[in-house]
Parts: sequence; structure tokens; C-alpha cells
Amino acid sequence: MPSLLTRQPFKALYTLLATTVESIRLPLYVVLYILPSTRPHPKWTYKQAILTKLLKTFLHHAATVEMRVPLSLNPGRQGERFAIIRAPDSSMQEKLYIGPLQDPHREIAPEAVGGTWYPTPYPRSNSDLRDTETVVLHFHGGAYVVGSGRDDDCGFLAATFIRHAGVARVFCPQYRLSGPPVHGRFPAALQDALTSYLYLIRDLGIPAKQIVVSGDSAGGNLVIALLRYLAEYGSQIGLEGQTPGAAWLWSPWVNPGAAIDPKAIETNPKYPTDYLPGSFGAWGIRCFAGHDPVSGRQKVDASDKYISPLNQPFKTDVPIWVQTGEAEVLCVEDCKFAEEMRKENDGHVGLWVEEGAVHDIALIGPRAGFGKEAEACARRAGEWLQENGRR
Repeated sequence: MPSLLTRQPFKALYTLLATTVESIRLPLYVVLYILPSTRPHPKWTYKQAILTKLLKTFLHHAATVEMRVPLSLNPGRQGERFAIIRAPDSSMQEKLYIGPLQDPHREIAPEAVGGTWYPTPYPRSNSDLRDTETVVLHFHGGAYVVGSGRDDDCGFLAATFIRHAGVARVFCPQYRLSGPPVHGRFPAALQDALTSYLYLIRDLGIPAKQIVVSGDSAGGNLVIALLRYLAEYGSQIGLEGQTPGAAWLWSPWVNPGAAIDPKAIETNPKYPTDYLPGSFGAWGIRCFAGHDPVSGRQKVDASDKYISPLNQPFKTDVPIWVQTGEAEVLCVEDCKFAEEMRKENDGHVGLWVEEGAVHDIALIGPRAGFGKEAEACARRAGEWLQENGRR
């Protein structure tokens, strides 16, 4: 359960102490990484080594104090690019959000979802675009506890897709987070994912084959869950034959259940060459599975196939492309998941391992010094889509 460090005044005291300690430690790494031989990865630049260290430090402390990430339906700086998707009425909810999208505790129900369009909103009146434009429905990463899909979060990713992957528009929903103050544990994010997909195909009339569902890290996990739901329940909710044209998974989090123990990451051979600390994943899955302070247990089984799809492949008619980083802690699991899905689906799964790359460069590329690598991967994703996407 949450520690005292997540509450005031202990949270403020910890933040002050951590800032002081890190201000002393950082100059040591600034000097240490001058020599290429002392950097965590032999092919990293000085900038990559420093920025990766900074990211790892920040995420560890953010997880320790359980940083609050409020979500708002106020358009803010996004202006007209920000869309608000209203949840269906109660009668429709009973028909659409079934099976794993029903919360047995009756605490989680579909709600309105906000989202940002890049570069501009999809025009409702222009029917000429319906069979020509490729629209990416992208779900951001952040261990289900941070992120929003807005410019500060997904601006680089969306621009990279549009410039280098050959797509016309990107829509990034801000699904409910499971961390404070939202506390939208499973299945809140999956409900929001379905709401977002229905918005594209029903409200806007975009043909399903023109949509690429995409997600990085936890967002990749969410895409996998959405694809499984459409495969298992699509015909029951009136979406038979309306699956996406393709799916992109960027460093997908395929085994969140294992992250409940921080050592699962900290003992990973790639731990020294990635910025993901064990504390971050542990915080994410504890919130996502819903810690019950009364029983001390999780309200949702973190090993459920809709949460931890590794070793639980499924059939889908949606071609899937998986990108992972050679230097990241999720690399082995991502490759294994891709191979499992390839065997289950007669080879309709692509895999690309970017040499020397850390976790989720699609989202954090410039923040970790991997902007060019992210652009190169986007080009590969676009080329794969041209050859393998459903038409």
C-alpha cells in the first residue's frame, strides 16, 4: 500500500531531500560519462547517457511520492484540436461494455473521454477523405499512472508519425489514469479505449480499415487488450468486420503482472541500459490492478489475459507491428510476445528491434536523445503498413 512519502508533509520533505541529493550526484555522472567506455551502453552518445540517467532518476522519485497527474476536459492550449467524447447512455453501455469491460465491484463505469487531434481535427463533412486518409488512434504510455495525450506528452510522437510514417492524422485520447487523483483502475482505460474507437468509426464515420490503433508502453498494453476485446466480443457488440486496418505497438508493456515486484526489473540484464526503475512499474501495476486497503489485496488479477498478455496469445485479423529497443528492459518479453502472436496468427506480426535504443523512444525520443532513432522507426512502421495493412 502507499507509503507515508505519498502524503504531506512527508512528500514535501522527501522531494526536498531528493532534490538536494540528486544535485550532488548529477555532476558526478556529468564527469563520469565523458569517456565513452564509462557510459552504460558502448554506442550511446554523451547526451544519451546523461538524459537516460536523468529520466531514470525522475521516474524513481515520481513513483516514490506517487506524483499526481490530474486530467481535465478543458481544451486548454489544444483549443479546437481537443475533442470531448461523451460516453453512451446507460442502455447502450449495457450492450457495448460487456465481459471484461464490466467492473464486478461496480466502481468503474464509462465516462467522457478527452483527446487531442494532430495536426487538425478530422473533418466531419468531407466524405472524400474516408477511403484515402490513414488515421492513427494512439494511446500514450506512462504505466497507466502518468500521461495525457496532449501536446507536451504526445506532440513529438504525433508529428513523427505524420512526417515519417505516411499517416494523415493522429488522435490521442487521455484515457483515465489509475494513479492519483483519478484512480481509474482496470477496466477504466479499456472502457475509454473502446469509447475512443467507437468515436472514430461511428461518430466520425472513418472506415475501420483506415484506422491504425497504436500505443506505446502501457498504451501498447491497452491496444493489445482492445484488439483482444474486439476479437472476442466484436460480433456481440455489433462490430463484426469493423476491426482496425493495422496495429502498431511501441515497446509494449506485455507483462505488467510481473512488475508488482520491483526486482523483476532491477535484476533484468538490460536494467543498467534503460531508464525504467523498478519502482515505477510497481507503482503502475499496483494502481492499475486496484489495491484494496481493507483486504490488502488487488481488486483485479494482474495476471489476467487482458492485463498481462505475455504467454496468452490470441487470434486477430489485425496485422500487428512491434517495435522494441535493444537496450531496454522489456526487449526480451516484447520479442517473445511478437513470436507468440506470429505463431497464433500465421505470421501476420512484424518485429523491429532498434539497436542501442531504450524503452519507448517513440514517445520520449528527444527527451532521452533518441529523436533520430524514433524517426527511423516511424519510417519502418510506415513501410510495414504499406505492405501489410488491411485495405
